[in-house]
Amino acid sequence: MAIPRGIRNHNPGNLRRSSIKWKGKVSPSRDPEFEEFVSPEMGIRAIARDLLTGARRGDDTVRKIIEAWAPPNENDTRAYINVVADALRVQPDAKLDVDDYRTMSILVKAIIRHENGDPKKHGRTDWYTDDQIRAALFDAGVSDAPGKAPAQTLEAKGAKLVASGGSGVTVIELSYDAIDKIEPVKAVLIDLAPTVSIAKYALLAITLLGAALVAFGLIQKYRAQLA
Repeated sequence: MAIPRGIRNHNPGNLRRSSIKWKGKVSPSRDPEFEEFVSPEMGIRAIARDLLTGARRGDDTVRKIIEAWAPPNENDTRAYINVVADALRVQPDAKLDVDDYRTMSILVKAIIRHENGDPKKHGRTDWYTDDQIRAALFDAGVSDAPGKAPAQTLEAKGAKLVASGGSGVTVIELSYDAIDKIEPVKAVLIDLAPTVSIAKYALLAITLLGAALVAFGLIQKYRAQLA
């Protein structure tokens, strides 16, 4: 059997092509409809980042997540919801904590399996190893180490801290969008820094910009608490 499209594209969540500057995104994708990533880990990371962003906007149950992920006009959404809820052993309308590693890993694996089918039909036990899932989620900001925060960038740490700030939500969303645009630039500069001296200064400037965005978000949260 042919390897599923999502696995071939390193995009196991079958994220459709968009203007989002995903880390590790192949641009332009060679697939006319779906994103393509440089590695499986980057594709899995994109699933997790999309779920985290959705949760901040209120998609915090299996039903809400899957209705947004796989709308009824294109999918058997009800069946999809039931499969994912069964994997998590929760009711479709139970609230989920996607910052919890166990919850996120089961959710991501269930989405990957439903999007790409049974890996056993292709001679595999699973589509990806636990180590690949762990590395991808760690990069997305979700760690499996109890009591230990992931080694996120300064920007991501700060943005996560302020994500619940009431009146600062708009500012926080803008900060996240800016940070997502900064990350691919930083990745290129990190590669160039050892050989191109000016890249070091550019990297420093980009990092300081990210830190400034976080500081601004923290100030907005503090002001909201005083209001």
